[in-house]
Amino acid sequence: MADEEKENSQEETPEENASAAPQPDTPGMVGRETAEQITKRRKRRNIAAIVLSVALLGFIGFTIAAFLGRVSGNFTVALNPRNKSDNLSLSQYADGDLTSTLLADGIANANPAASDQVFDYLDNNVKNQDNLGGSYNAYWNDGIVSGSDLSSEQGEEGVAAALVYVFYLHNNTEESLTYTYQFSISDYVAPLNEAHEPYEYLRIGLYRESLSDDDSSEGFDIYGYQSLEPGTIDGGVDDTRECVSKTSKKKDENGNILRYPSPDLEREESKGYCTPFYDETGVIIRDNATIAPMGVVRYTIVSWLEGNDQECAGAVPEGAIMTFQMEFDG
Repeated sequence: MADEEKENSQEETPEENASAAPQPDTPGMVGRETAEQITKRRKRRNIAAIVLSVALLGFIGFTIAAFLGRVSGNFTVALNPRNKSDNLSLSQYADGDLTSTLLADGIANANPAASDQVFDYLDNNVKNQDNLGGSYNAYWNDGIVSGSDLSSEQGEEGVAAALVYVFYLHNNTEESLTYTYQFSISDYVAPLNEAHEPYEYLRIGLYRESLSDDDSSEGFDIYGYQSLEPGTIDGGVDDTRECVSKTSKKKDENGNILRYPSPDLEREESKGYCTPFYDETGVIIRDNATIAPMGVVRYTIVSWLEGNDQECAGAVPEGAIMTFQMEFDG
């Protein structure tokens, strides 16, 4: 009996829980679902019918056409048109023309990627740019679907791995302003087949970087839908936060299975838990921030489908589309 208890309390090894970085041709989209998983997925599909039924008037709209290669077209960055003040403006570059609306490139053929790969890509292709601004969407290197490196070059195959967009928010007043920003899924088409909903393994990374002497405008968070398996070693059995990337598990003293980020992850950004979606109506992020007098804040939005998420399994979603939007009000 003692040996049995010891065996049940042992942690699973990284080899048991970790998988190689997902490839776009085999992105962890294999396996069978249990009856419990099917029931949960159907419940989520009911949620999906509610998700994103409310569209905002002013927005940043990002579209991912998941797995089918459908062209998503452009997306838009805009201030809330219901706010008639001129307190805030947008620009594509820090010293660019001020506007209330921006256009950016969408992506197609969205395939899962690992968070370590996404953050390496950002370091190598985005953060080192002298004049950041606009789309820096990531693709599998040279369009080769068996490759493992992300590139800013689309290549012949056009296999997308992450949506990346950089823009700037300006305070046009001589006073510090508090503003609200909201990032939502404005439209959603569920898979036509019996596949997991893509938003279950969606990740949204949001960077705020002040270009003024005001670090209160800065921040970084990764957002993800709640886990199908409650319980983390940090928050206990009621904690439904999702791990950013690979997940390991162990039992606590009461026999509860708890989740934690796999220890073999390379990037610090990957070694944590996601901030849960704001609600289940399609709002992913809703928060307040401040911007210094005549200040400028650089926003970087990163969106990818996490291939190491446990829900990135089973049948490949057919016909699934997500459209994102972001609105500023202040």
